[in-house]
Amino acid sequence: MQVTIDQNNEYTLALEFMGKRHGGYWLELINRATGHVKIMTAPRKDLFDGVKISHAIKWLGNEQWKPMYKAGVK
Repeated sequence: MQVTIDQNNEYTLALEFMGKRHGGYWLELINRATGHVKIMTAPRKDLFDGVKISHAIKWLGNEQWKPMYKAGVK
């Protein structure tokens, strides 16, 4: 189940438990216009407590955008 942590006109920041086999929790920075994402994983949910879009943009700055959702859906 995906939970929206933060959202603005440009991005949605969502957290989803993907199971231990897929890295535990996925923090997804979603570009709302394109549906592309940048993903950070962690084994525990509490590692993402208090995270905002500005944090995710800084942390994931060097990652490539990957298509995942339909444009304009999230």
